[in-house]
Amino acid sequence: MAKYQVVIFDFDDTLVKAWEVIWAQHKHVAKKYYDIDLSDDKLAEHWGKPFEAMLSLLYSNADTFENMLKVYISTEDAFRKEVHDKSLATVDELLQNGLQVGVVTSMLRDVIVTDLKRLKFPVEKFAFVQGSDDTSYHK
Repeated sequence: MAKYQVVIFDFDDTLVKAWEVIWAQHKHVAKKYYDIDLSDDKLAEHWGKPFEAMLSLLYSNADTFENMLKVYISTEDAFRKEVHDKSLATVDELLQNGLQVGVVTSMLRDVIVTDLKRLKFPVEKFAFVQGSDDTSYHK
């Protein structure tokens, strides 16, 4: 019997290179759509919080969450995350060895699933992908 049965990954900055891209995206959205000059200090203060709370805090509740989310997602193609070296190979090896793989993130599940698929992760083989919108508990 294997010592481990499940491996759970965080998404941002674990499976993918994320924080620099995401911070640039937030700065872009804040300035272009809400005329907010977002500082690294403010980003660092709220980084890792559940996405809805983080977005509201970063954009100073300038709009409804739904509208801020639409604007943020509309800029995704201009701010693409990249896979960390060996992330895909590690996930594939774990799955091939019979372990279950899951992803937990403070981002919204559908956004992460889209990124995982675009980056060629075998999402259909994952035991689960849990986003901040799936639970009231923070990862």
